[in-house]
Amino acid sequence: MTRPIIEKWNQKKFLGELGGEIAIGMDRACEMVADKAAPMAPVMTGLTRADITHEIDVRGLEIEGRVGVKRGKGHAWYAHFPEFGTSKMAARPFLRPAVFQNASAIVKMIAEATK
Repeated sequence: MTRPIIEKWNQKKFLGELGGEIAIGMDRACEMVADKAAPMAPVMTGLTRADITHEIDVRGLEIEGRVGVKRGKGHAWYAHFPEFGTSKMAARPFLRPAVFQNASAIVKMIAEATK
């Protein structure tokens, strides 16, 4: 007779541990994207580059990673203008290319976190 590999199944504990590993991979991937976006950001004062940041949000089984520019007083609140352009200025994106040009590396970093 074979012994069970898992003597007592605890789905919440298993998913919590797996989610924690995925969140670590997501954090690493978002940090890499932020690092890749900074040199592509337009520079006048350097504030946009300095304000590029990332955050991870875990809600149950959903893990969301966001890379962007800090907003609010004293930060580069205007960073969306070069990213998307305006009626008077062509777009000069820096965040989206950092994600799209590194898509396979992002997926790999998240997948490797669970190994």
